[in-house]
Amino acid sequence: MLHANCGTVRKLCQTKISKKVIAMKHICTQCGRISPDGNLWCQERQCLAERKPIIFDAGDNIGDISITRRLAVLRTAAFYEGIRADEKILIKMAHSDRVSQDKLRYEAKLLAHLQSIRPHPNFPTLITPYRGASVYDRPYGKIGFQNETKYFMLFEHVSGEFLRDVLRVSPFPWNRYAHYVVRGVSAAVMFMHENQKLHLNLSPDIVYIRTDMDGIPRPLLFDFGLDDPELIAHARQIIHPSYIAPELLMMPRASYQTDVYGLGLMMYEMLMGEPAYSFKSRHDEMIWDDVSKGKVVPINRTDLPNPEKPEYRDGNTVIMSAIQINPAMRQPDVAVFAHEMYRLFGDIPPERKRRFSWLNRRNAAIVGLVVVIIIVQLIVISAVFTGNTPMA
Repeated sequence: MLHANCGTVRKLCQTKISKKVIAMKHICTQCGRISPDGNLWCQERQCLAERKPIIFDAGDNIGDISITRRLAVLRTAAFYEGIRADEKILIKMAHSDRVSQDKLRYEAKLLAHLQSIRPHPNFPTLITPYRGASVYDRPYGKIGFQNETKYFMLFEHVSGEFLRDVLRVSPFPWNRYAHYVVRGVSAAVMFMHENQKLHLNLSPDIVYIRTDMDGIPRPLLFDFGLDDPELIAHARQIIHPSYIAPELLMMPRASYQTDVYGLGLMMYEMLMGEPAYSFKSRHDEMIWDDVSKGKVVPINRTDLPNPEKPEYRDGNTVIMSAIQINPAMRQPDVAVFAHEMYRLFGDIPPERKRRFSWLNRRNAAIVGLVVVIIIVQLIVISAVFTGNTPMA
């Protein structure tokens, strides 16, 4: 449902690119309404439509990048598929307000640092926007567009879709599917914790699902948090109101238990078929009030695996514990939460590798060309020998 107070103004916002006049689209990141003529307004003071973030469509060009598909628009950034020099890539582009830009720069530097320690299967692979540069020296790019500076990150292409889109189609996934997703995200968050960084912004909006050849979801995190004092000060602007931890509303003070809360909310949503705190057609203040009071319907699923030992907690209790208002009542850290999930659901099956995975399209074309050349050579050699053979 669209935000009731959003509207458009018939005033053309134009820019000249390649001698063509183009009206760029803007979007309300709260309700999703798009203005086709580049102007968007909202009567609500807190509505993000007033920041009017620009969005791109298939066919738009940003420097040497051609946009092929818009994947998602969040509060601080938009995600796209694109092509650069015939190579598919994924793009995360910050909105043009200062907080969004600061967050993207923070994320890019953090991911480059984590990637330098070791690649993690639940993180995308960051690539530099500048050819010939190191991703560790130039982890993000910036480009002038419509009198604005656009900051962006580039990633190696991965086929998949965001968990939010998965849940729109299938709000009640199989409970083991939910477990695979949350355990994968937990592994990524634990890697951050090992390197003294919290996440604080977990939600289905930032989890990208790659499905392996056995149909098992392999989640990737496409948001790398806001564990920085200046960013935490803007937590209400950055974090979706249904997924912000109560302590970030009240103090704000973050801890390992803050990320336990985010993981618990994701598991809750997949088991209950809806977010713990509904956000459709609701103002942020209404949602924040519910979050601060812990107004959530308890889980009572009877189809979850039974604990193997009587001293182990059941699944409903594990998840409800993770989303308690008081951080001290949650699991002490993500490792404990993930271990409780493991005791209920078991381990994640290892991913089978495709045979001859090296035979990608480019290599296949090269192999095909070599085969054709060999066949032609054999035909020529055969013709030469046939022509030189004396007649009987």
